[in-house]
Amino acid sequence: MISFLLGIFSAIVMSVVVDLTTGGTTHLLRKLRRYWFTKTAVPFDARRDELFTITEWSPMRMLSPQRLLTRTISITSRPLQQYVEPDALQNAVLEIGGSGKVVYLSGVEVDHRESEETQVCRVLISESEYSEVRGIEQIRLTQPDLLGSADAAVASDVRHYLAHAVPSSIAVNIIPITQDMEVLCAERSSAVDNAIGCWTVGIFETMKRSDPNVPGSTEDIYTLATRGLREELGLLPHEFGQVMITWLGIYRPLLRGHIVAIVRLNIDKSDVQARARESDSSYEHVSFDWIPLHRSVLQSFLNAPYQQPRQTAGALIQQGDRLWIEQARLALVEAWRFRVSLFE
Repeated sequence: MISFLLGIFSAIVMSVVVDLTTGGTTHLLRKLRRYWFTKTAVPFDARRDELFTITEWSPMRMLSPQRLLTRTISITSRPLQQYVEPDALQNAVLEIGGSGKVVYLSGVEVDHRESEETQVCRVLISESEYSEVRGIEQIRLTQPDLLGSADAAVASDVRHYLAHAVPSSIAVNIIPITQDMEVLCAERSSAVDNAIGCWTVGIFETMKRSDPNVPGSTEDIYTLATRGLREELGLLPHEFGQVMITWLGIYRPLLRGHIVAIVRLNIDKSDVQARARESDSSYEHVSFDWIPLHRSVLQSFLNAPYQQPRQTAGALIQQGDRLWIEQARLALVEAWRFRVSLFE
């Protein structure tokens, strides 16, 4: 009997060992990591930095290209905005100028996956002009009261606001992270339109309007992030891992769609900086640096004081001896929240 029981016990132990050595280890470690990272979550309300959430994803419920449907409304058919006096907006657009064909958010149906219809995220975008984005910035700096109705609508119900949003743009904040868990940061040059000399966590790219003369030029969130990595940093797809979209909302000072994306780098950080110096948009950044993705670093950003903006729509924060755009906090929070996925 004893030998029989020992045989059963040995078989059980062997099955556990086999399971762990043939994939169970990965599954077990994932569970342990997810539990630990959940217990070390950092509380943060993005509204403190004028960022209003439409939806967010998580390491347990990630967005994928297959779960994203994007539709575009032409500039001649786009919804009428209801929040800014049209003549005031047009005057600001004419005064500040600017060229470029961009898009803005007009609707989002969230993929909460609780029914057949909500298995995918549906994003509706409308065509706009970059001069309209500059016009909003001009009004924010000179006549902010004119944006009061739009600001109140965003704060009250951001998804409802989108149905008749003020034409603006969509930007993705892409956060490259090394295998040693260091985060790329960039200092903006004098060649950009705003936040000159300030630092960003990761890099930014604005979604462009599709070109009817160029097949396949239509962009969605994923192709935007990939283009941003190529144009801003000179990175090719094999040099970074899966693009993980973590957050979607509105940055209220510019009434702009704001996306956060995390990527794990497959090349050394010195190679990243070398690529960036040779990229199409190298003129946009003066220098680069790396900060460790540690809780203490994140906490120092969360505790950083605001500073008066220097002709910039939105606030700046002082962390160490550098001024950072206020979106830097959300970028680090999202990188921290998704760090579990960087191991997988």
